[in-house]
Amino acid sequence: MSISEADNEEIVICFDMLLEDISIHFNYEEKILADLGYMQYEEHANIHKELIVKAKYLRDQYLVGEIKPTDLFSFIVSDVILGHMVSEDVKFFSLVKNKKSD
Repeated sequence: MSISEADNEEIVICFDMLLEDISIHFNYEEKILADLGYMQYEEHANIHKELIVKAKYLRDQYLVGEIKPTDLFSFIVSDVILGHMVSEDVKFFSLVKNKKSD
């Protein structure tokens, strides 16, 4: 089934589950970064908060018919994966890698 074939309830349930998984991931990541003394920890945690706020806003907009399901999908791909994981998370990979080597 494609995203355009799913009904609203299915889409919201899936988006909520994904949002919960993302929140768990962010919390876990923030704990690791705090434990490692990552200098940009606060900035990174704020980015996480902004992404969650935006996700909830988009969910609400979807529920009232202001946006399409593809907008939710686009947020996950563009903002969370490409915009955050690929662009922001790579900034601390060397810190994590070096800590694992110790």
